[in-house]
Amino acid sequence: MTLYIAGINHYDPMARDRVANWLCSLSGQQPGSPSFVAVEFAEPHFHQLRAQRSQYRAWIHSEWPDVPECDLERFERSLGYEGDTYEECFSGTEVVWLDEGREIEPVVISRHAWNRLQCLRFFERWNALMLPGVVSEQVQAYARSGVFSPERSGRFAERILTRIQGGDWRWGVVIAGASHASERFENSMRSLLEKAGVLCVTRLFCRLD
Repeated sequence: MTLYIAGINHYDPMARDRVANWLCSLSGQQPGSPSFVAVEFAEPHFHQLRAQRSQYRAWIHSEWPDVPECDLERFERSLGYEGDTYEECFSGTEVVWLDEGREIEPVVISRHAWNRLQCLRFFERWNALMLPGVVSEQVQAYARSGVFSPERSGRFAERILTRIQGGDWRWGVVIAGASHASERFENSMRSLLEKAGVLCVTRLFCRLD
């Protein structure tokens, strides 16, 4: 029984495709779908973010009308991608919402797409064509280790262990920020799971500076 962990950068417009390709490759190696997929979201927060995708795309098109449709699609689907990328490979899979119960100011959620647009505007001076591959490199600073939260990582590990211990499981998937998936911290989600005897196979999809 193995837990596959994708350590991601939440702001990376290229990461959805990369994570999806990895997950689909796992599905070809395993007997059936995973018993669960754990994602770094509270369910209501994810649905609120996903509802902003079309507006995010419209704003990008208005700011940079020469961005091709394929790249607009990539930007749009990157908003909150950690919450539903698994659907491209597994259908009907149980979801463990790692941030369930987390309290966030409503304005932080409601303005998420707008704040992401401000990030793109900041990067424009070095990326006038707004190429998603270039943005992917530019946002690496948003995965820096200095923002690691041991409290949240501990809660994530606890939720996953509760699910594992609460029923049969064949294999599972976790999609969470790179710091939670890193072995750099002894109290990261990954480290805590491994200390509890869970076999973890981890793939980091960004640099953790």
